[in-house]
Amino acid sequence: MYFLSALVNLTLAGAVPTHGWIQDNISYETQEECQSDIQDRFMEVHYSVHQWFHGLGSIDQIACITHEEFKKLNLELGHKKPSQNNI
Repeated sequence: MYFLSALVNLTLAGAVPTHGWIQDNISYETQEECQSDIQDRFMEVHYSVHQWFHGLGSIDQIACITHEEFKKLNLELGHKKPSQNNI
């Protein structure tokens, strides 16, 4: 399963680490299927990030990745490993 995911830059918000991946809850069977939806949902994703982070977050990248890749990438950025209840 692949999910539309965005690398969010929260430098302006003073977050540490400054970057993190967020992931949509809509899943796609294939990466190609997910990628074809990026263009249609591009503005929706940007608007949501703007709303969630009160204008202090920006999107550096949008990609279609698995949940395992999402967790690995966030760990590499310096985020703590989530507890079993938050996975």
